[in-house]
Amino acid sequence: MHRLKNQIKDLKQQGYYVILCPHWGILYFYRNLRQHRMAIWMVRECGPDLIIGHGSHMAGEIHRIDGTWILYSIGNFIFNNEGLYRHFSSPPFSFIVNLHVDLSPPKHLKKLEIFPIFIDNQKTGFQPRFVDEEEFMHISTLTRLSSYNP
Repeated sequence: MHRLKNQIKDLKQQGYYVILCPHWGILYFYRNLRQHRMAIWMVRECGPDLIIGHGSHMAGEIHRIDGTWILYSIGNFIFNNEGLYRHFSSPPFSFIVNLHVDLSPPKHLKKLEIFPIFIDNQKTGFQPRFVDEEEFMHISTLTRLSSYNP
């Protein structure tokens, strides 16, 4: 972990905007306490500008720690598998993320856009699509209900 801390420190001193992309979490589940503690450590000890996680195959919580945005999981975009959403009773949603970063010093995030998509290959024929209004309300509710503050 010291190597990560030193690498981020060096990059930030060179003026880079640093995004960490950890592959973490439990398949088809929301964030867990270990991930949350790791995110706190990464933000407070390493100082990335943004954390965009993946690995659980579904959209996860979006949280802010000390001014740094944490996307615990953006899920899948194109995944060549039928998926196990029904098996795990997990919501079949993911996020497409669009970042607008100001590249003039000091570099900072100007805008973070998050677009939820429906990705259940069994229902979409392996063609992810943007969510409709009803699905948007569903994913918004699920994300709020799954969030916790340990």
